[in-house]
Amino acid sequence: MKNNIRTLHYTIYSAFLCFFLMGAIGCQEGVITPQPPPPEPVNLSKAISNLWNPVSVKLGQQKFMDLYDGTRLSFYENGQFIFHSPLQSSSGEWTLKDSTLVMVGNETTVAKLLELSTTKFRYVVEMSGSLSIPKGTIFEYERVPDGILYSLQGNVENDQGLPLPSKLYVSLLWEKIESPNTFVVWGQGQINTENNMYSIRLDEYPSILGNCLNFEPLQCNLGIGYYGAARIVLHSDPTLKDGTTINDISLWLTSGNFWGAINDRHIVFVSNDVKDFLYTPVKFPAHFDVGYDLGKKKTVPGEPDRIAPLNNGDRNTLQVNQNWHNFTFAQWRP
Repeated sequence: MKNNIRTLHYTIYSAFLCFFLMGAIGCQEGVITPQPPPPEPVNLSKAISNLWNPVSVKLGQQKFMDLYDGTRLSFYENGQFIFHSPLQSSSGEWTLKDSTLVMVGNETTVAKLLELSTTKFRYVVEMSGSLSIPKGTIFEYERVPDGILYSLQGNVENDQGLPLPSKLYVSLLWEKIESPNTFVVWGQGQINTENNMYSIRLDEYPSILGNCLNFEPLQCNLGIGYYGAARIVLHSDPTLKDGTTINDISLWLTSGNFWGAINDRHIVFVSNDVKDFLYTPVKFPAHFDVGYDLGKKKTVPGEPDRIAPLNNGDRNTLQVNQNWHNFTFAQWRP
């Protein structure tokens, strides 16, 4: 009898436990797990507003990247765009709606957006006013992290302890080929007096059509090529704006505005591919990539000085010294 009662109690307990567990499981199934909110839609217009560097241009199996070497494409949030090219730059207005990108400048291009992220940008041309860009051409770009074409920075040294003016400027003075004393200003920098550092940034290629720079013209099979070399100068002259011509550097030096330079350093600009400059009187362009770069004097016996490529991370000290002739620069003209 006791065993039967014990068995009955055990059966009731087991049934109760079973129902309890089922209820617990059922309650668990009824719990609503919070879900993360859906991602906000990407603001395409804001995402595309960057400086982009082309890495691939192709139509089917044909590749055309060599035609876009050294070019950059900038989109701005105000609806403007600039296509930067070493030979010339063009600008206009852009819109992006429902993956359709329209660029209206000297020519109109309509393209379909294929991909847009923080680092990559691809589109396929659906209509173009340029005969050189047929329908179906796919452009792929990568974002330029710092958003500028070229930059250089380094230390400012004042070993002589000269009392400096309250305002100092950094400018690039480009030598005009026909006169060793004439320079054109293109490119500006800044001085940080707190840490004695300078910085130079170039957001655009020089305007050939506007004659901001006067390069050595080169007739070649592909058309006209340009190259030039600039000195990095410290000064106190606020009138040296981009495009300003210094007709006689000796006369300008008497003003007392010259305060120093980076010794034996040149900012070099090359508009064409290396092979286009192999047989020119001036040899240094053949060693540089298209666009801006940094170079150093290289003496060649019996010939004009050449300019050899230099790493931007090299020690490029901006030295305070008011004697122009204390600085060494390449005499690169033929």
